[in-house]
Amino acid sequence: MTERQIDRIKKTIKFYRTRLATEKRIHGDYDDSAGLRYAIPELHFQIRDYKGALVYFRWFSKAFPDDTGFPFFNLLWSAAFFENNKIPEALQKAYKTAFSNTYLLELIAGRDTIQLDKSEMIGYENPEYA
Repeated sequence: MTERQIDRIKKTIKFYRTRLATEKRIHGDYDDSAGLRYAIPELHFQIRDYKGALVYFRWFSKAFPDDTGFPFFNLLWSAAFFENNKIPEALQKAYKTAFSNTYLLELIAGRDTIQLDKSEMIGYENPEYA
């Protein structure tokens, strides 16, 4: 990745964070129907800014305490802990990832998945999402 591409991603991160802060300032709360709050960690990972991702996740947990995220988001959170050598926290988030989609970690590990007899009412709980 070139420096120019990295700079572009950093500007996008800053733009998204500014939009979220502006919404909070103007409306007193976040109305993130576009899902910007979920896109920011992936951008940090694209430029291998794992420390920045972890800083963002700390802010996220304070700004959205009731938001459980979704499997890929939790996977990135776990990876950010791992990359910052916070192994116990990484394992805790990996468990959360596994419970939000029971197939995802198995597929990443290259193992066969077993279809469980469970409710998969939310779209990201099924094997197709994983």
